[in-house]
Amino acid sequence: MDSRSNSFNAAAASRDDRVTLIVCGLWLRVVFVGMSLLGAGIAVLLEGATVSVPVIASLGGGGLLAAFAWKRARAALARIDSVAMAEEPPSADNARPARQLAKGEGGGRTAAALE
Repeated sequence: MDSRSNSFNAAAASRDDRVTLIVCGLWLRVVFVGMSLLGAGIAVLLEGATVSVPVIASLGGGGLLAAFAWKRARAALARIDSVAMAEEPPSADNARPARQLAKGEGGGRTAAALE
């Protein structure tokens, strides 16, 4: 099995990793709620209804909520990746060029799964 696979071994994970994954999952549910609000607002606009305050609030609030929650979910995964990268000894398989890390690229195994 490839050591760089995206599989998660719950038995080998620490308690902090499991809690962080739960937090990430909750943030992803908030993303779903925000995208649902955004979609509902777009659906109302496409039906030809008059633009009202609740529709604008649904569009703006849903979009902002989804963007904020997505950023928080990615940050939670980055915390797990930073701990995992610090624990792994450098090898030819998991080494990344310094310029990629400086630019914020190469976020790790779990962050890459979301992209």
